[in-house]
Amino acid sequence: MIHLNLSMALIPLFVLTFWTIGCVKSCGNQQTKINGRCCDMCPPGTYVEEFCSESQQTACKACPEGHFSQLHNIFDRCEKCQTCQHYAVKCKSTTNATCSCADGFLCSNSICSTCVEDKCVTGERLKRTVVSSNARVIEYSYECEAICGEKEYFDVQKNGCTPLTQCSVLGFPEKFSGNRTHNSICDRPDHKPMLAVPTNISDFHLPKEESGLQFVQDGSKESHSCELESIILR
Repeated sequence: MIHLNLSMALIPLFVLTFWTIGCVKSCGNQQTKINGRCCDMCPPGTYVEEFCSESQQTACKACPEGHFSQLHNIFDRCEKCQTCQHYAVKCKSTTNATCSCADGFLCSNSICSTCVEDKCVTGERLKRTVVSSNARVIEYSYECEAICGEKEYFDVQKNGCTPLTQCSVLGFPEKFSGNRTHNSICDRPDHKPMLAVPTNISDFHLPKEESGLQFVQDGSKESHSCELESIILR
């Protein structure tokens, strides 16, 4: 009975001893096991020039220009930098390049390595279609389609679609049929405004010489009134 209790007491000690040995044999941080040895990994911006051996640790070398490594690694070469038509961020030894497109242009693929002109105008919206795709890049194509229906135009001030004026319904011939951004123009006959005859002499805004008025110099109110009446009657 005593022998059994002693055996049970030794089991946790054996497990603890095994776990401690296991921890000692595991590799440290930023290391990996190669051929039973814990070898240092190369830091970002470098690659493995020579793997570790009994006599030396891993030998690392800086990435050449146009290449990068973003993480600790055991690779024998660096990755090639992404080339862009327009760069948002240029490539460094530790980070890849990021591509973008200038104003008025669109990414032709998911990594934006090339750009195409945005040819859509007011009254049109952009439609993107996936042309092809693989594990790394998705290719796009674009086309422009009308925002409004066939008998509508895009009103810029209202920022929405408005029905085109139907000149034939109003009984007028059409001068301009309208398009995606402008309304129709009807050929309406000119309406000349009626001329209003002024009832007061003060309504005439003409110089004294053009009005034909000649004032009497003697200051007589009666002579002045007669002269005005004579002109109005003419």
